[in-house]
Amino acid sequence: MLALVLRRLGYQVLSADDGPRAIDLWDRSGVKIDLLMTDLGMSRGMNGLELAQRLREEKNDLKVIVFSGFITEAVERKVRATEDTIALQKPFDQGTLARVVSEFLAAGRT
Repeated sequence: MLALVLRRLGYQVLSADDGPRAIDLWDRSGVKIDLLMTDLGMSRGMNGLELAQRLREEKNDLKVIVFSGFITEAVERKVRATEDTIALQKPFDQGTLARVVSEFLAAGRT
């Protein structure tokens, strides 16, 4: 659903079911990726923050939005300590998603 909403808003979206598939897609896509949106909890042995860390080894200025239905204080501290990363509490509506993505992507541009 997230990918559908983002496409309707005019964004180009690549979608993967889990961290290893996201890394494979990243490696194969050949496109410039400006933003990673990832759930904190994912299957196949990798969480969203680990995925972000792995992808930032190749693109250190990658912006990341991590979302979860339960964001603990520890997660919030870890997110705040990481540049160009924000946490978004689920559930969120399409308007919130549109605003957060637009503002976050625009924040780094001059």
